[in-house]
Amino acid sequence: MKQATSSISVGLEWLNNEHLVDLDFADDIALIDMTQTRMQEVTHRVEKTASHVGLYINVAKTKVMPVSNEYNTSGVILVEGNPIEYVEEFCYLGSTIQHNSSCDADIRSRIGKANSVFARLNRIWKDRKLSLQIKMRLYESLILSTLLYSAETWNMTVVNRKKLEAAHHRWLRKILRIS
Repeated sequence: MKQATSSISVGLEWLNNEHLVDLDFADDIALIDMTQTRMQEVTHRVEKTASHVGLYINVAKTKVMPVSNEYNTSGVILVEGNPIEYVEEFCYLGSTIQHNSSCDADIRSRIGKANSVFARLNRIWKDRKLSLQIKMRLYESLILSTLLYSAETWNMTVVNRKKLEAAHHRWLRKILRIS
């Protein structure tokens, strides 16, 4: 990335006139810029630099997500001459990221995943030989950790908080056999 972006000013202006150009995780890169023209330029430079060491951008897995209403989606960003698909949301590291910074889809997904884990443990919840303490430890470690994965990034609304509380209370009632 440094080699691809060293001679141009791209990305978001950051601390001390530094620029945030990309976010990396394993073999994934999220490129960041303010304009479509500069995004195309940095994408081309990364593509060219990566090809020198035998790395290539997978056009089918590459997406563009504008996060500003001012961003023009009529133009295209190209990789290897192929246009990259524009999306309004995508899944990254198990979390749904939306163009409008809403966490509604991610919360719905997390509730669904936690509900699935809860259902697979149904025999444990019904077992009268297991103590409530063991059931609660399982609940906290398996269900709540699944539900709240990446919750620190959510911008909570009252509606979302109520959805999470409703799911939590539903599961607790089932564990405690309260109808």
